[in-house]
Amino acid sequence: MNKSLSIGALLCALVLGAGAGIGLSLWYLSDSGSADNSGESSEAGEDGDKGEPLYWVAPMDDSYRRDEPGQSPMGMDLVPVYAGDEDDEPGDVRIEPTVEQNLGLKLGDVTRGDWSQPVETVGLVQVNQDRIKHYHVRATGWVSDLSVATEGDPVRAGQKLFEFYSPEIVNIQQEYLQGIRQDQPERARSSLSQLRAKGVSEREVERLKETREVREKLHYYSERDGYAVQLGVREGNFVDLAQNLMSIGSLDDIWLTVEVFERQAGLLAEGQPVTVTSDSYPGEEWQGEVDYLYPSLNADNRTLRARLVFPNEDGKLKPDMFVRARVDTGERNNVISAPASAVIRTGRGARVVKQVEPNRYRSVPVRIGHARDGRVEILEGLSAGDRVVVDGQFLIDSESSREAELLRMEPQEKQSPEEQQAEAMDHSEMDQGDMDHSEMDHGEMDHEDMEHENQGGDR
Repeated sequence: MNKSLSIGALLCALVLGAGAGIGLSLWYLSDSGSADNSGESSEAGEDGDKGEPLYWVAPMDDSYRRDEPGQSPMGMDLVPVYAGDEDDEPGDVRIEPTVEQNLGLKLGDVTRGDWSQPVETVGLVQVNQDRIKHYHVRATGWVSDLSVATEGDPVRAGQKLFEFYSPEIVNIQQEYLQGIRQDQPERARSSLSQLRAKGVSEREVERLKETREVREKLHYYSERDGYAVQLGVREGNFVDLAQNLMSIGSLDDIWLTVEVFERQAGLLAEGQPVTVTSDSYPGEEWQGEVDYLYPSLNADNRTLRARLVFPNEDGKLKPDMFVRARVDTGERNNVISAPASAVIRTGRGARVVKQVEPNRYRSVPVRIGHARDGRVEILEGLSAGDRVVVDGQFLIDSESSREAELLRMEPQEKQSPEEQQAEAMDHSEMDQGDMDHSEMDHGEMDHEDMEHENQGGDR
């Protein structure tokens, strides 16, 4: 009796559990079905506005078309194309919003505005070569009473630099005095001309005319303030015509030699204003200008040399000092520019991916100019207000893959699905001479509708 009750209770529990499970399953299916139906109705409502799709294409390859939904060779769902989408030009690529988000596409604006591109470079301070005075003598003799001991010694305008004794110049002075005493003005004038030709200063000539006394040791004076750039003689040395005794330079104005990259050479022009700064004097600036552009480039590093001129009355800028220069190349108006990251440089030129309309993109060639501050000048190919892709690799990991992707995006001849299927099944060029059909199973083939030509005659 107890055993019968236990079996009955167990059967009752099994029936109740099965009923609860069936009920729960039906509730889940009905709920899921309602959700799916609502999604389908919503999607159908959206598609109903556009009509029936003409065909389906791959999101990343518009040349891959099918007559029904499916997946592309890349594993992505095919996208329906409606009648309004036929306005796309060859090469346009449509990308669904969800795909855009997955690819991480970012867009940038093409703008029109003022464009200034200063050139920043570095250089070394040099002595102004135009203001260096070289001292030579035009007769043989001896140097004495040298006031400059070493290179770098400062000198003042009018300071005596050295004395020079030359027997030849002494004889010319004596001839002048003889011409004066013998009332021979032509001889006297000739002697003075010889003294000037021998490099005797006008100051010494006037002294001779006034005192009418021969000075065996002529005095040579500095014409300006400066310092000894080069010293080629010592006290008591004998000198000849080819020897440079000393060179006196000035720091009142200095040269700055800089180099700019070859791509910046077209930005420079003589007369442009330049600002110079030095780490030796933080916060101070010197204003100068571009004085000269050298006619050739440095073949080793492909740079162009330029010479800048600066006033340096305080003498703070010294030769061989390292400084920074900023050349103001001027400002241009109405320049079209785009983000530099949008430009894709290839062997055939530069290209950008432009957004034609929401979710539609086109690869267009552009001609670019100079670049600065993350933007590049657009000379041709884009207009102000265009939007271009600045970030989004389109599943491309290298520049070569990116170039291949852009080549794929170029205009292609569109084919209908029937033509694509016929082309895919074209066996006209197959060589079937060696194919063995003996083991093929023809049991399920229907030959009733096949047209057999009598090629071998009656058998």
